[in-house]
Amino acid sequence: MDLQAAILSDKYDEAKQLLADTANLGVEPVKLSVWERVQKDKLPGKDEEGNETEPKDVASEEYMTELAGSMLKDVDPADALFIAKAIVSIGLYEGGRASVEEVDKAFDTQVGSRAGFGVSLLAGGDIYVGEYGAGGAREGKGALKTKGNTIYVGGWKEGKRHGQGSMTYADKGVYVGAWSYGKRHGKGTFTYPNGDVYTGKWCGGVKHGLGTYKATEAKSVYEGVWKDGTMVVSKCTFQSAKDAAFYGKYDKYGRPTGAGAFAFGNGVSVSGSYTAAPVEEPEEGGEAPVITPAVWSGAEFASVGSMTDQTYKKSYAWAHPNLNVVIAGAPASGKGTQCEKIVAKFGLVHLSTGDMLRAAAADEGNELGQIAKAKMEAGELVPDDLIIGLVAQALNTPECKKKGWLLDGFPRTAAQAHAMSKFFLFPNKCIMLDVPFEVLAERVTGRRLDPETGTIYHLKTKLPYKRDEAGNILQEPLMQDDGNGGKVPVMEEDGVTPKMGDALDEAVMARLTQRGDDTVEALTKRLESFSKNRDAVAAAYSDISIELNGNRAPDAVWADICAYLEKEIPFP
Repeated sequence: MDLQAAILSDKYDEAKQLLADTANLGVEPVKLSVWERVQKDKLPGKDEEGNETEPKDVASEEYMTELAGSMLKDVDPADALFIAKAIVSIGLYEGGRASVEEVDKAFDTQVGSRAGFGVSLLAGGDIYVGEYGAGGAREGKGALKTKGNTIYVGGWKEGKRHGQGSMTYADKGVYVGAWSYGKRHGKGTFTYPNGDVYTGKWCGGVKHGLGTYKATEAKSVYEGVWKDGTMVVSKCTFQSAKDAAFYGKYDKYGRPTGAGAFAFGNGVSVSGSYTAAPVEEPEEGGEAPVITPAVWSGAEFASVGSMTDQTYKKSYAWAHPNLNVVIAGAPASGKGTQCEKIVAKFGLVHLSTGDMLRAAAADEGNELGQIAKAKMEAGELVPDDLIIGLVAQALNTPECKKKGWLLDGFPRTAAQAHAMSKFFLFPNKCIMLDVPFEVLAERVTGRRLDPETGTIYHLKTKLPYKRDEAGNILQEPLMQDDGNGGKVPVMEEDGVTPKMGDALDEAVMARLTQRGDDTVEALTKRLESFSKNRDAVAAAYSDISIELNGNRAPDAVWADICAYLEKEIPFP
């Protein structure tokens, strides 16, 4: 089987073997020899005495002229020098091209983008054999052998490893499975150089989800759950002790921690717990921390029943993914109120793109934030790639990874939802709040801003009241017109006692203003934009989303949200 056939038919091992010999590339031998010579000359050499010599300056005019004269003798001198310069600067490509009206051989990129199947010997020493798509990016199926001696055979998308494929690393570790935008993602098997094997789920290049790890030296098999590359719970079967297993949790150092249980082949089970001393994290550049073993205690013996394995897995060796939520709704749909309740109940990190943009812009050390700041100060829209970059920064912090996150008002479009997947940011719950336009209009047009405190009030549902030091609303007599331009108290039925009511803060009321975007006209424009993209975002998360009527009392909406978020989330 030739190399192209092996690649296109997913014969990973055969393709890797064929790629090891450049004679299988199908490249013109003379040009191949020139490229191989250049790669060799860029490495240190040996003199007659065996001492290391400096690499040659392959980019110099002198080198390229000598290379053309010595290796391309049968080619016209002008063409020979052009070929030598091209191989040194941009490499060598043979294969399909997109059609162009004019061909100018001055630069490789001016003879049409690479398209279809081709062989590319890159100037840096990498070799790619495979398919190209739009714009000359690797797309489809292909094989890449790097200068560092890693070999990948499989799918490509937008120039990155994507789909099913196999990677052999320089240390002889091998991964076979799913890829997404250049990283291991989905289900796959990694065989380590020492013989250990992990088969299970990956996310963004690390083990994440259900998996099984076979440890060769320890003669153990771990069936469990990984989060962000770390095993957090498992059933560990000891191959050296037939039918013996431990069920429990693990800390980031691999030590069992907390409640756990052993089950033995002789019918005995033992439950108890592991404790371990805290590990003092070293300062950057400091010595490795001292990690002491965990200590088992509180053993309680029992018999192993027929349901022990299933029961122990559920009790000691099961974990759930973090709760990562997207909430979407039109302006004034009640998102703010519900977000406060969600954070209070579930402890999630609440993030909104507006807050992220302002925080990043205020941070002089945040490169993306400074670019966004320049855009905003120039009155320009912040492009999606900058916003998604800031979102990725925020969601990949240790706090968000530990607690889970609540993303408020983002993504707003299908393109943004797709971009999140490229950064391996996946919500597992999505809340869509729906409120009729006339209700939104009433909520929005009734808003008023206190310019001194920044507090938002509402003429019907949230008026400013006087409060005591404890924050309680003060009471004062209710007043009514006396018919002569004055005010008199409203009296109880006894005609003596004034009726009491909440004390309205007239000073605050007098200075309240309406924001420019709290008019019906402004709301209509904002809703047009929201509605245009709402269905696309809902479709992107259709398998995890819930649509709720937001035109109800906040507590009624919250009851539905809470019940939805409390439903168990299985690892994919």
